[in-house]
Amino acid sequence: MALNEPGHWDFFISYTQMNPYAIVLAEKLYHTLEKQGKTVWMDVNMETCNRAAMEEGVRNSGCVIAVVTGVFYGKGGHGEGCNSYFERESCLQELKWAMNSGKFIQPVFWVEDKKRVGEFMKAAPKDMQHLKQDVEWVYMIRGDGYWNVGVDKIVNAFSKSAQNTAVDLLPSEGMQTFSTDHPPHTGTSIAPMVADLKKASDFHGLVDVLRTSDRRRKTEAAWALSKLASSDVNQIQIVRAGALGPLVQLLRIGDAEGKIQAVVALRNLARNADNQATIVRAGAVGPLLQLLSTGDAAGKTQAAGALKNLAGNTDNQVTIACSGVVKPLVDLLSAGDAEGKTQAAWALKNLASNTDNQTLIVRSGAVKALVQLLRTGDDEGCIEAMAALTNLASAKENRIQIAQSGVVDLLVYRLRTGSNAAKTQAAGTLWNLAGNEDNQIMIVRDGALEPLVHLLKTGDAAGKTRAAGALTNLALNTRNKKIDLCAEDVQPLVQLLRHGDDACKTQAAGALRILASVTQFQMAIKGAGAIEPLQALSQKGDVDQKSEARKALGNLESSAQPQIRDIQV
Repeated sequence: MALNEPGHWDFFISYTQMNPYAIVLAEKLYHTLEKQGKTVWMDVNMETCNRAAMEEGVRNSGCVIAVVTGVFYGKGGHGEGCNSYFERESCLQELKWAMNSGKFIQPVFWVEDKKRVGEFMKAAPKDMQHLKQDVEWVYMIRGDGYWNVGVDKIVNAFSKSAQNTAVDLLPSEGMQTFSTDHPPHTGTSIAPMVADLKKASDFHGLVDVLRTSDRRRKTEAAWALSKLASSDVNQIQIVRAGALGPLVQLLRIGDAEGKIQAVVALRNLARNADNQATIVRAGAVGPLLQLLSTGDAAGKTQAAGALKNLAGNTDNQVTIACSGVVKPLVDLLSAGDAEGKTQAAWALKNLASNTDNQTLIVRSGAVKALVQLLRTGDDEGCIEAMAALTNLASAKENRIQIAQSGVVDLLVYRLRTGSNAAKTQAAGTLWNLAGNEDNQIMIVRDGALEPLVHLLKTGDAAGKTRAAGALTNLALNTRNKKIDLCAEDVQPLVQLLRHGDDACKTQAAGALRILASVTQFQMAIKGAGAIEPLQALSQKGDVDQKSEARKALGNLESSAQPQIRDIQV
């Protein structure tokens, strides 16, 4: 199920909210493209705007528009080098998702910054320096005539990229070696067929090759489909052309080369929510389990990635878990390479969002392996490990075992030193673990209070909400020394209520609702000036904002004993 409708978009707009010029450019692009009938993902216009929703937006959009701006020193900007596009963690993550998904990235900037592009690129990481050469940057000029010329350049560049996808995939004549990037060279190449793939009906030719040709040609066809399936505009069309059956068959009985190309194609096709249940019905889970259990490192990683995507569909989760994949995923989590471990943790996270799977996952030894990944993994692996533990800890019976695994110290460490995304996820895991009375004592003893309060004050909207949830659950235990907040701690939430975008206002109101359920926090909330913006939001906000604001106001008027809360990701 898509986190935002319709689940796929023509364009994703990546920009920093820390620069008002970036906001103006992003909003103007959004409205212009919408008027042209394009579907556009922009955070402030999405109902759900967390990390998972942003990743869904990038991976399910045809083109990522990068609104590149420099340091802003005016009112509302920091002027400390942390608000330029290439120094914002969220912007860099969006570009990484785009590059990993093979998306067309179109950088744009205001014409006034034309001479500053070199300066902007100096701030870009090494793996993004190629953006300066790979595509022509589009500069935008105010005024309808000039503005529309710029928009047309963006649309045309994306259209040309989509049309040339097949041509760009052609194998070179002298190629003899095989990899996931290039097919093996054969005497009768399918290159002309790939070059003609500019209409949906042309996919049938590759499907026919998959059904009827020899081993090598089937491998080439699967490779071509895997590349074409990296573009969201092709994913539904490839499935409609009948590719699933032959791909699953190649995954089941093909040689090592054929299997790796088939699994990559299925993984890419499974990025589209409309395909996920269809792929499972086509019998893909069994061959994926076989590759996950017996394949080489690359095969296991790709199989885990495909299962991760398929498990994004709630209707698939029990079917996949009951097929026997959980133990091989745990094994990959323990012994795989960095990417394999991340994909395995992500797959377990998705499977663990279904309560029927949680006991099976814990009994398979996942907790120990997830904690080890949190201890030794890279940032992305740690985030996925924490997310999986968060979902497992939503079950009351798992909370003590998880807390006793040594995870609390690691979570507190991530709260203090991790990236913004890692801090947010660590707070979410602590929120659920703090649903147990014994864990509440342990979490406070291990030093979580200070970094949770700091995240409440300085984190993004999601971070503030999760910190509020964790602090609320911790405050319910009378054996803990009294946990207090002051008005200064709550003030950032009030600022989000007043000045944040719609998504931030909703999350801020939700965080205040949670905090307001604890009597000892109510004075701080009132002292921070939350009453007036909550009342305004309860009258003039959207449906979710009104609900959260009214509940927060109700809690502020009540002294009833609050209940333990938890979260799933």
